[in-house]
Amino acid sequence: LEHWSIIPLNTPSRCHPIHVHRNVVVDQTDTIRILHVDDDMSQGEFLKYFLPVSDGTFSINAVNDPNQALKELRTSRYDCVVTDYVMPKLNGIELAAMIRKEYDVPIIIYTGQGSEEVAEAAFSVGIDDYMRKEMDPSHYQVLAKRIRSVVEKKRVDILYRTVIEQARDALIIVVDNKMVFANKAFLDLLGVSEASEIQNPFDFTASEDRERVVRRYKEVINNGKSREYHQYKAKRKNGEIIDVEVSTSQVTYNGKIGILSFVRDITERNKLEQEKKETQERFESLVKLAPDGIVTMNLNGTVTTVNPAFSKLTGFKDEEIVGVNLLKLPTIQKNDFLRNFKLFRYAIKGSLPPPFTFIYKKKDGTKGWAEAHACFIDFKGKKEILAIIREVTERKQLELMDKNKVNDFNWSFKELDPDQVNANRQMITDLLFLISDELVNPLNDLNEFMKNVKNDPKQIKEFSPIIEEQLKTSLEFLKEITSRITDVYNIPEVEVIDQENIVSQNQPA
Repeated sequence: LEHWSIIPLNTPSRCHPIHVHRNVVVDQTDTIRILHVDDDMSQGEFLKYFLPVSDGTFSINAVNDPNQALKELRTSRYDCVVTDYVMPKLNGIELAAMIRKEYDVPIIIYTGQGSEEVAEAAFSVGIDDYMRKEMDPSHYQVLAKRIRSVVEKKRVDILYRTVIEQARDALIIVVDNKMVFANKAFLDLLGVSEASEIQNPFDFTASEDRERVVRRYKEVINNGKSREYHQYKAKRKNGEIIDVEVSTSQVTYNGKIGILSFVRDITERNKLEQEKKETQERFESLVKLAPDGIVTMNLNGTVTTVNPAFSKLTGFKDEEIVGVNLLKLPTIQKNDFLRNFKLFRYAIKGSLPPPFTFIYKKKDGTKGWAEAHACFIDFKGKKEILAIIREVTERKQLELMDKNKVNDFNWSFKELDPDQVNANRQMITDLLFLISDELVNPLNDLNEFMKNVKNDPKQIKEFSPIIEEQLKTSLEFLKEITSRITDVYNIPEVEVIDQENIVSQNQPA
């Protein structure tokens, strides 16, 4: 763990030694607690006086006995130990060696009798810095900077160690085809308890992907390039095969070029995606094989899909329906335009009507009754409307016959004989109720529609020709019927809009 500082935050494409503590902001006002060890107590007094002048965050406790220093470390927290070399009982190097066995605290040898041999021996036991005492008081500024440097580096090392050890993603460093570091998440990923169980990390790659993993490793080592995530299959210690996603970059570790890889277990994610795909395929199969017509449209009213049963029901091909706005569908009667507009308006507000029946028009010109059931669905993160259309012409004809209203919905009023009408007034009265029921709602919807578009003239521009045609057809229809009955009564009142009040394409309401 003495090499944590080589792990980069943002690894460059070429290998360079990286000091990660430069990428982390360290609180410059946080107190730094220093334990000074020197058998000459005057040295401690000097440090207590001069160091806070150079750095006001320093708090110094001085002891003259190495054993007392060990007791202090057991009872109090210190950020740095500054110790003399030549002392009775224990010298500074021996004290540093004992501290290293128990504590991960920065240590600086601060001596007036050092040499290169002493410095080499000091670094061999794991000290962080080595500095000679001088008479010039200005050297305390240098010592203060050395202390802050080792403390900040240690704090950042601890931060990185914590982040890496607690990271959910597995992390591994490989040098010369050998694993030199792995965090706990990587050991858990492979199902091993100790890093020593991993001699060659490539052994944990599934056989079908091993060649690709080795090729990728060599590519990064030779070119220093890092591309996007790659997916492989890995083999855990118990033989279980899992899916992993790997991001690989080049780093320098102990002067050697290696690779740093972040590894994530995506087995569950892939499983969910596969289940979602299979569900989608089953859904598509059901839609294709369903005996009822199925149509989907977005919240703009544009048809997005139709199934084969819908095409068979209406006679229109997919390309004649898909991409067409609901209000312009060739299957919709002109008389139904406003009702459909009203239904669609409710849909985009988040509510859908209960199942309803309507008359639809086939491509060959004939008509039929259909029953529609609508619901909302989520498709690729967007809400759409799905409608199931069931053919109910025979059922509707039987209902109308049972009510003695009409034998065939495809009747023609021009074929009615006046004598027959006068002879069966009750039948005609019932028939008029049926007709008025079909006209009252669309015409009242038209009135409501005209009121709603006053604040948005652009909304009427596209549909005004259709509205005018629909109104004209409705009025002619009423005129045709009423002209054939001389004594009509009990007809519901119809709220009619004068054509002159229809908003033109260029004049707002």
